[in-house]
Amino acid sequence: MSYMRFRQQVESQLVANFPPEEETILVDYNDVIYHGRRLQAQEMGRLIGLAWRGLTNRLEVLKRVRHNRRTMAMVSQMDNHLLKDIGISR
Repeated sequence: MSYMRFRQQVESQLVANFPPEEETILVDYNDVIYHGRRLQAQEMGRLIGLAWRGLTNRLEVLKRVRHNRRTMAMVSQMDNHLLKDIGISR
């Protein structure tokens, strides 16, 4: 089928399905694909951002836990007299 014949067939189907007196919105297939991919990319960016924030939050928590454990280990090695001087009791 030639392009012109195909185009005539599509136009005749459009005229049959969408009379000229009715207002219609025709969308180009390439525009639909473009906007669909754009929305998909935005959603992927949002999901990657959420994953990144989750990872950085988890690393911050692990950093705080490590700091607290080091602090507790240091305090547990101090003698009672030194702890009393700084205002901490066991």
